[in-house]
Amino acid sequence: MSQPSGRVGSAMAVAMLTIACGGEVGRLVPEGSGGSAGAAQAPMASSPSGGGGSGGEGHGSPSGGGGSGGDTVAQACPADMIVDMEDGTGVLCDHEGRAGVWYAFNDATGQQHPEPGPAGVPIEPQLLEAPRGTSRYAMHTSGVGFAQFGCGSNVTAWGAGIGFDLRFRNGIYGTYDASGYRGVAFWAKSPVATFIRVRLTTVATTTADYGGTCPEEPCNPHFILLALQLEWSRYEVLFADLIQLDDYYYPENPFLPDQLLNIQFLVPRDNEAGVHQDTPPVEIEGWSSCQPMEFDFWIDDVAFVR
Repeated sequence: MSQPSGRVGSAMAVAMLTIACGGEVGRLVPEGSGGSAGAAQAPMASSPSGGGGSGGEGHGSPSGGGGSGGDTVAQACPADMIVDMEDGTGVLCDHEGRAGVWYAFNDATGQQHPEPGPAGVPIEPQLLEAPRGTSRYAMHTSGVGFAQFGCGSNVTAWGAGIGFDLRFRNGIYGTYDASGYRGVAFWAKSPVATFIRVRLTTVATTTADYGGTCPEEPCNPHFILLALQLEWSRYEVLFADLIQLDDYYYPENPFLPDQLLNIQFLVPRDNEAGVHQDTPPVEIEGWSSCQPMEFDFWIDDVAFVR
């Protein structure tokens, strides 16, 4: 792991959802706000299926990478842009040593498009029916039939998503030093009710198989939760706002931006949209407890924020 206009909720200029325990879970930013330069408009973990990570023992999704890089050819982009996909590929921009490709991953309880593929083979972006400003391509994923955690006898479901490693070369996962930035920004939309967790994994929150030091899952990567808008909207995920799952079962680690491994956009394993399994749910129309989970969302112009 790019609109002619960024739709902002009518009641607020910067929208933030708040979970029951008080944690901030995401920022929806008006078009034209600061941030990294994009494609001529104001810019503002792995699985049994699709590469990295071991089983999560029913307590969250694996946090490894998807196996990116390989023999792919990186594209040139503005300095802060991580990936804009305007060359029609899922390959990251060539800047400051970044190397990787988009991949898909899921818990194998449903059907996802695009399907997870071999490590190092990027999933391809989709041509937009109507360009978003000068952007013609964006990454798109959808899925149906995914089981929800804790429904019936299911205690292993954790969801599905897309993501990319930031420095993967010749089969070796390397860290990327993002300490010169304050966070990441991107454009997104969803035609159906969809929560996503934007996860930024580091050495401490990734297993050894994928460049980390976490001895076993769950590794508890840092994240922010977002309820995506129906229209293209711009989001910022600031490092200072990242949180971890709050439970005795999960290890806690500080977020170290100089040890960043990958960025993932994960549809949660349940519809609670909270930080804790016991947190009261945040209701979204169209999502109901123990119904098969479906999702559909687009991501474009992922960039660092200075």
